[in-house]
Amino acid sequence: MENNESSILTQSLIYGLYFGLVMVALSLVMWMFNIMPTRFSVNIILFVVNVVIYFGLLYWFTKMYRNESLGGYISYGKAFLFALLVTFFGSVVSAAYTYVFNAFIDPGYMERVMQVTMESTENFMRERGLSQDQIDMAMARFENQEIPGPGKTALQSILGGVIYGLIVSLITSAFAKKQEEVVVY
Repeated sequence: MENNESSILTQSLIYGLYFGLVMVALSLVMWMFNIMPTRFSVNIILFVVNVVIYFGLLYWFTKMYRNESLGGYISYGKAFLFALLVTFFGSVVSAAYTYVFNAFIDPGYMERVMQVTMESTENFMRERGLSQDQIDMAMARFENQEIPGPGKTALQSILGGVIYGLIVSLITSAFAKKQEEVVVY
């Protein structure tokens, strides 16, 4: 039992590292191509990409763990625990990158995202025919909103990654589980 618990921690840590590195690579690609999550259409595309990555990697990693470490069989509960641990470790890797990125690589990134979001929101409100007073009130709320620092952004990254991972793990575990067939004579 202890060896099995060690195996699940070790394997989830390894696959979590891979998972986190994929999320970091995705963030770097977005940054290099100046893709900011500010418009609705961009957010939908990023959401779909994240869903595909989360579901695909968690299912694949859980299946690999099942086949390579557990002899081809895994219960739903163990698959769920493994996938959740992978998302936790991956979120920690991603959060470390997020902190370094926002503190050292591009400290003004969050401010630019906020500015572009304000501009696109204002344009959206104008297109919808809202009055200047309504637009001014909304923009005042934006201006009063605190831009999160690197530490807060990193913590939000972990929390968001684990919550999202929890939901995805519940689903992927149902597909990755495989019980030994019991033959009754």
